[in-house]
Amino acid sequence: AWYQRVLFRDGSYVKVYAYTNALNRNILSVEQVKNLILEETASSDVDPIVRLYQAAFNRCPDQAGEMYWVQNSRQNNLTLNDIASSFANSKEFVDHYGVNASSPINAATLTAFYNNVLQRSPDTAGFSFWLNSGLSVGQVLQYFSESTEFKGQVKSALGNFHYDQINNTLPANL
Repeated sequence: AWYQRVLFRDGSYVKVYAYTNALNRNILSVEQVKNLILEETASSDVDPIVRLYQAAFNRCPDQAGEMYWVQNSRQNNLTLNDIASSFANSKEFVDHYGVNASSPINAATLTAFYNNVLQRSPDTAGFSFWLNSGLSVGQVLQYFSESTEFKGQVKSALGNFHYDQINNTLPANL
């Protein structure tokens, strides 16, 4: 059940067997096994989707929404850019930003991304780069959500989010 709660899939037979054996022999505690499972989220397709929710909507995904996008991306080979475009075409996003995924990035939306996603004012060089990039709103959203800066900002909170999930409690916002 722990794998399903955070990775939306079963664990491999080898890992489940090893973890079960370690628990039964008191080699690892329940918390240690949970932490090992949680470490797998960083290299999975789950964390980028959670970060994208936070970047696009300034909130964590609900369990059903997160599961939908993770499973949909796996079954239909969706890229993160595909998902970013879907998010940026949603009513929630359009109502907040006034643009959609295919809109060219503009100064107002870019400034809002800096403020809402990176929690800072734009720097001159970065702002000029993105504004003149020729990229769409959906593409810039995806780049911001996967930036080293944003990943660093939400790393601890993302761990707490998954910890809440594995313990079947309501996750906190990033």
